[in-house]
Amino acid sequence: METITKKTVTSLTSESVSILTREVYYTTEKVPQLVEDEWKEVDVEKEVQVGSNHRCAYSNSESGRAMLAEREPEEIVAEVMEVWGDAPTVEEPKFDEDYTTEPTLEQRVSAIEENLANGGSGTGEDVWSEMALAIEEGVDEV
Repeated sequence: METITKKTVTSLTSESVSILTREVYYTTEKVPQLVEDEWKEVDVEKEVQVGSNHRCAYSNSESGRAMLAEREPEEIVAEVMEVWGDAPTVEEPKFDEDYTTEPTLEQRVSAIEENLANGGSGTGEDVWSEMALAIEEGVDEV
């Protein structure tokens, strides 16, 4: 049983595309069919999927176009680019390099040590509040 990778363009818009990838194999089975007023068994090819569906989405941005071209076959890329045209329609997201949403390991350890030194348990809301305040104030140690 030789499997074949099948890729299908789905949800294609001017801003994004989703590519469905499936592994399938083909088998032949005999099926009763009416042929010239007589029932006969004829061979019918049947597609059988192996495993689960996999989807990958790409945005019509410079990086999305680059990833699409890198990861998908030429015929899929050509089909998508026919709709997308020559220019991206989605701006690249901008990230602030200094922005962090999580405390660093050092900030976490320092907050727990400080809490323990002040008679706390080293866990709970008091520790997390101290870390949040330290992050907001840009302090390296709590």
